[in-house]
Amino acid sequence: MEEQFFKRREKSYHEITALENEQAKMIELVLKVSPLMKSRVEDIFNEEDIEMLETGELLVTASFPEKDWLFSLIFSFGKHVEVLAPQEMRESVASKLKLMANKYQ
Repeated sequence: MEEQFFKRREKSYHEITALENEQAKMIELVLKVSPLMKSRVEDIFNEEDIEMLETGELLVTASFPEKDWLFSLIFSFGKHVEVLAPQEMRESVASKLKLMANKYQ
């Protein structure tokens, strides 16, 4: 059987979602991501938004519309991501995670 390959999108996830959220307030999000998520990070974010740290972790700095779906994006990385900035987003993520964890106590 012949191998089939998919064609990579010409636009990143960030660019596609930015088009539909042009009117939203933008925030600059800074994430530290585990090297285990490198392929996923490269699929979602623009190359210029990604910096490789000496530890092998990835530092991602990108602007996003301040919308609820942003939490889904962050949570989709599971334990492999830390929000470094902005502080308000870091606190919001921590608060939502505590609420989720309380459901299992």
